This record gives sequence, structure tokens and C-alpha cells, in this order.
Amino acid sequence: MTGHHLLLTDAIKSLTQEKFQKLFRHAPDILRARVELSFENNRLDKNSFTAKGILEVSGNDCVASATTEDMYKSIDELVRKLDRQVRRRAKIWRGKRKDAIAA
Repeated sequence: MTGHHLLLTDAIKSLTQEKFQKLFRHAPDILRARVELSFENNRLDKNSFTAKGILEVSGNDCVASATTEDMYKSIDELVRKLDRQVRRRAKIWRGKRKDAIAA
């Protein structure tokens, strides 16, 4: 977990780890998870927080990012996107196994 232009507090670290545990329960084949949290202050006086995540699994990696005006919303959105990718990936693998058994 890394932070750019942002101090990672214990609360942010623990929340992120707690949210990512959900992904590890859904897909035990995850080798590594990398999270990058960043902060940008735009010229229009709007702050934007970006959360980028990479799940390294066997085969193609799952990559997602989310940008909102709140860091916690960004983390929630990132986990939601990665969870969707992991579930879609598992569904595809189940389909391939069924096809192999039927053939």
C-alpha cells in the first residue's frame, strides 16, 4: 500500500486491509494485492482522491481505479470494481470446467 501526496493513517490502512479481505475470501488464488492511494488538488478548488488497485492472480491481473471527492468512497468503489472482476473471472473458469467435463 502506497500513498502519493497523502499521509496514510492507521485508520486508512486498516480500512483498506479490511475491505480487501473480502476479495481474498472470494478468490483464494490471489497472489498479491497492490493499492495506490493518491490526492490531487485541482485548480477549481475540488479535491480528488484516487484509489488504484492491482490484484496479481495466475493469468491476467485484475486492475481497477476509482476517483471521487472522498478517500473512503474511492476505496469502496475500488473494492467493488475489483470484486466484480474477480467474480466474473471465477464464473468464466467455472464455465470452462463444465465445458471440459461435458466434452
